[in-house]
Amino acid sequence: MKLTYILCGMGLVLGFGSCSSPKSKPVEVPVIPIESGKQMTDEEMSQHFTNDRLVVLKGVMLNRIDRIIDWGDRFVIFDRRGQQAVIFDTTGNCLAQIKRLGKGPGEYVQVGDCTIDNAGNELILCADQPGKLLWFDRDGKFLREKRVSKCLMEIACFDEYLYGIDCSLQGNTVTRIVPSEEETPILPHRSDCPAMLAGKLISTNGRTVWLSRPFDYIVYALNGGTGEFEPRYRLDWGDEGLSETQLTEKLDEDQIRRDQKTYHVTDVGQVGPYLFAKGISFKTGFGQMIDMRTGEVKSLGWTQLFGSPNCRIGGYGLLENQDRRIVHEVSENVLEIWSEGLKSKGESNAVLDSVMAANAEGMNPVLLFQDVI
Repeated sequence: MKLTYILCGMGLVLGFGSCSSPKSKPVEVPVIPIESGKQMTDEEMSQHFTNDRLVVLKGVMLNRIDRIIDWGDRFVIFDRRGQQAVIFDTTGNCLAQIKRLGKGPGEYVQVGDCTIDNAGNELILCADQPGKLLWFDRDGKFLREKRVSKCLMEIACFDEYLYGIDCSLQGNTVTRIVPSEEETPILPHRSDCPAMLAGKLISTNGRTVWLSRPFDYIVYALNGGTGEFEPRYRLDWGDEGLSETQLTEKLDEDQIRRDQKTYHVTDVGQVGPYLFAKGISFKTGFGQMIDMRTGEVKSLGWTQLFGSPNCRIGGYGLLENQDRRIVHEVSENVLEIWSEGLKSKGESNAVLDSVMAANAEGMNPVLLFQDVI
């Protein structure tokens, strides 16, 4: 697919929000058309996503999975609703539950997000909105904390810098925090956008930090040399996107809902040479896999579970701090429905039965990890 280009300079508004660059001269931003079409077939999905590995989470109850972070021989799940970060080994056993409610050292009243500081090999939680950052080691032991003035709802770490999204949905300003205590607002967004639920805004695979913002079809990548987010691609959603006129005027939330327009490019992240992204609307699909070498776009299809065409899930989840896999959440309700459906037919599935037995408490979703090739 041949890519087209737009120009985006400092303070230039394209109808897709303001996009800034640390350079004064305009930069070229490739435009990738997203065409509504047929989803990838089962065969195509199996060619791109292999080595399925099911992991049953044990030892602690989760309310919701907001972020999954790879940490070598373990992974971290952040559960905002449960006000906790939980460290699991690769087989799903709980190693440490960080749930330190209170107002003392290492404690918090409200926790917003977490990320891995690879430079120090530590886990960082942002909490108390605004209030503090808290560092923990690989075993969940509290190490230290630092006061910050901003309310941060999502964070990502790169080298010695921490990047956070301001808690106000109307604005989505990104703040850069450096060890010297300096907090610098960067990349402010339009202030006249509706405060709609927007999905995830920032993610990192450990080498590249990606950023997306509501009502802005440009996706940004962090320039590690300058510490600034720079426009990388603009995704053109065609008739499913808001028009340039709509975006330059004050947006009507009710009209957006009625028209079911894509208003946010979310869950943006890189796995290998592919950029994953979803167009959030009121008819959200499974997402797109974009080959950044060629610009080719593929709409994701169904993922089969347990080797059965009757057990399928759609979409993807980004497994952060790595560049090899994606992850799916399979809820306990879905597992039970499939199991009961098979029983009603006098049938069974050995893999499903073993997962159900391992997940006997029925409290947590099962994770399906897949390699991306």
